[in-house]
Amino acid sequence: MRIGVIVSSSIRGGGEVYLENLYRHLALRGHEPVLIGSLPKWDLACVDTGVEGKWSRHTAALNGLSSAGDRRKLLTSVQKEHRSKPFDIFHAQYKREQILATAPLSRLAPVIWTEHGLLPRGQGSTLLRWVYRRAARAVARVICVSEGVSADVQQAIGTSHKIVVIPNGVDLQGHRVPTPAERQAARTLFGLSPESLVLVVASRLDVAKGIDLAIRSLDYLPSTARLIIAGEGPDRPRLERLSLGRRVTFLGHLASVATVYDASEVLLFPSAAAAGEGFGMSILEAAAHGIPTLTVSGSGMEERVREAGGAVADRDPASIAARIVSLDPAAGYRARSWAERYGLIQWVERHEAI
Repeated sequence: MRIGVIVSSSIRGGGEVYLENLYRHLALRGHEPVLIGSLPKWDLACVDTGVEGKWSRHTAALNGLSSAGDRRKLLTSVQKEHRSKPFDIFHAQYKREQILATAPLSRLAPVIWTEHGLLPRGQGSTLLRWVYRRAARAVARVICVSEGVSADVQQAIGTSHKIVVIPNGVDLQGHRVPTPAERQAARTLFGLSPESLVLVVASRLDVAKGIDLAIRSLDYLPSTARLIIAGEGPDRPRLERLSLGRRVTFLGHLASVATVYDASEVLLFPSAAAAGEGFGMSILEAAAHGIPTLTVSGSGMEERVREAGGAVADRDPASIAARIVSLDPAAGYRARSWAERYGLIQWVERHEAI
């Protein structure tokens, strides 16, 4: 099966890691994925369209202005590649490609979408939902990572028969509970002492992710507490200023966050409702390392975090700190047991079946 992966992104977040994992394994199973666009860590066949980045709330005013040019570049690249060897299916993950390209692509092969979070709300969302609903007329299936995302998409497109729920999957061999020696080696790598209380945020650095709450929670924790932030994004300069005088380390983008989880004891996930979280990949990866998650009220991840052995705090730094120090010592064991329900092989097979 030849699959056209229609995506352009310059930031490596959860959605991008999803595509890397899925298509690396589908390629091993004999399928032929071809990226039409760009991804930071994609190492399979790729056709550059000249389309940059992806639509976001921050670029909403510019999205419409660039639409005609982006659509032309994208479709020209797809049609040229399709003539040389036809595609059997297309996979579009982000709104620009879904909205601009689904109808014309569907005349060549079925189009699949993936939705990782809730659709945007607030200013400009009415128009977005209208064009999204029109584009969905031509989509064959919409893969949603949770029941909550599924319900949101169903409301937006007005039908349920196209929607399939496939929760995220994790590589349980690549992400596992570290041995004491591995844990100490990871802490040494990041300059952390054995007695440190190590907290981690693994996220795109965006205002809606609430990372400022994680930073401020250090003011209410023992002096041994340290916060590691893995990820990149537009909110980094503000967060770095906020971190001055506090015990915070910014690591930027990492090829793998496994070693960070090995060094840590708690994952902080303080997203606001505006982030539209569907199934936080970092929660699943951390759980596979035996690391519980602490989230906040309104994140949308409360139920999932509790299932994974973690806890929910009020949306303020003092409450976050209090819940960190009161976490059940058995939370890590429950986190790993929960993660084992979401193995990567079954996840790949469910996508392959669709």
